[in-house]
Amino acid sequence: MADTTNTADDNGRDLLQEECVSFAVAARRLPKVRGKKHPSPSTLWRWAKHGRRSQRGNRVYLEYVLIGGTNCTSMEALGRFFAGLNDEERPAASEQGRIVPFPRKTEQTLLSKKAEQATRELRRRGIL
Repeated sequence: MADTTNTADDNGRDLLQEECVSFAVAARRLPKVRGKKHPSPSTLWRWAKHGRRSQRGNRVYLEYVLIGGTNCTSMEALGRFFAGLNDEERPAASEQGRIVPFPRKTEQTLLSKKAEQATRELRRRGIL
């Protein structure tokens, strides 16, 4: 039978050993932003499921665990998430949150694609 008590993430961190709170409670503990309101719990859900792009273009996800049908995270996980968004140095790879490279399209890449399309169109029309 599978072990259902293991709540450790990919890096071996156990969110239940940290200050674990529901998304609603965590959202209320965050600073007020945009219109002087706390972020919505659904915002934390989006951060957990879809992540956010950091300043360097990496995709950073909020760590969370499902407890009895309630999505929970820890205040420490929020700290790691915000550190990842700001590309701050973290102590070791084993202590980092889930970060996935997210390549950005450069202006040169976009221009070369447009040039290729224009060349194909000119050849199709018999000009080149």
